[in-house]
Amino acid sequence: MFRLKPSLDDLIKSSLRSIWKNKSRTILTSLGIIIGVTSVILLTSIGNGLQSYITDQFDALGANTVFVAPGKIFNDKGGFNNSPSNRFVITSFSLDDISTLKRAIRQTEIIPMAMANIEIKSTKATKSDMSFVGTTYQFGSAANRLPEANNGRWFTEEEQAKKSPVVVLGYTLASELFPTTNPLGKQVIIKGKNMRVVGVAK
Repeated sequence: MFRLKPSLDDLIKSSLRSIWKNKSRTILTSLGIIIGVTSVILLTSIGNGLQSYITDQFDALGANTVFVAPGKIFNDKGGFNNSPSNRFVITSFSLDDISTLKRAIRQTEIIPMAMANIEIKSTKATKSDMSFVGTTYQFGSAANRLPEANNGRWFTEEEQAKKSPVVVLGYTLASELFPTTNPLGKQVIIKGKNMRVVGVAK
C-alpha cells in the first residue's frame, strides 16, 4: 500500500488556488490580522511610553520627595474627593502649620508652595491660564528644577528675604513669551506687577 505525499510545490499551488478562489475571504482575513497586530503594537507602544513618562516625572522629583496637601483630596476608595461639600471649602497651610512641620520632622527640608492659574505678559505675547508656583529659594534644588548652564539661575535667599520681583520661567513658556530674544533679564507682567526673569528652568 502506497501513501501519497504531496510535494512542497503542490502544497504551494493548492494554497494559491484556494486564495484566488476566495479572494474576498482572504482579503478580510488578512485585514483582520493586520488590524489586530497593529492594535497590539500601538497599545504596547502607548503603554511603554506612558510608563516611561511617569517614571521620568518621579525621577525628576527625586526618590525622597513627598508632597503634602491640606484637606482631604482623596475619598475612601482612593479616587479624588469630588463631593459637592468640598467645593465650598478652601483649605490651606498657614505659616504656623509650616513651623509645626519643621519642628515635628527634623533633618528634612520643609518647602512651602502655593499654586494658581494666572495671565502673564511680555512685550511679545500674552499667555493666559498659566500655572504659577510661589515658593522658596530651596525649591529649585529640592525639586530638580534648577536652570541649566547658560539659562540663568534660581532666585536666592537674599532675593526672597527682600521680596525681590524675580521669576523663573519654564522653557516652553519662555520660548512663547520671547520667541526671538533671550528672556534673561527681561520683564514680564504678572497680576499687574513687573517681574524680572532670572532663569529658565527645564
